[in-house]
Amino acid sequence: MVAHPPPGFTGFIPTKIFLNAVGVSTGPLEDRATLIGDYRKLRHGAFTVTYQLAGLEKYDRWMLCQYGLGNEIVVARRISQPVGQCVVTYTPDKFNGKTIAVACK
Repeated sequence: MVAHPPPGFTGFIPTKIFLNAVGVSTGPLEDRATLIGDYRKLRHGAFTVTYQLAGLEKYDRWMLCQYGLGNEIVVARRISQPVGQCVVTYTPDKFNGKTIAVACK
């Protein structure tokens, strides 16, 4: 595992790594306490996953953006306290990929 390039080396990614999934976790990131959202099927292969965050204010809450087919790269951002719900919408695109939209309120 390479967390940082060794001294004197520079890292780079030789290909595009697409956003594969978005999730929410609570507590310290190293605990990997990923929440299971409510799945809802939409038309034409699209779907949403809704994460209810109300009642979880005493925990650190994180948005996880997962890149690569196996979620090899994860970028996280803390979710602010007033946010009570996040909805992630996955919509298939014409290239056999997906468009991912996130709305938190």
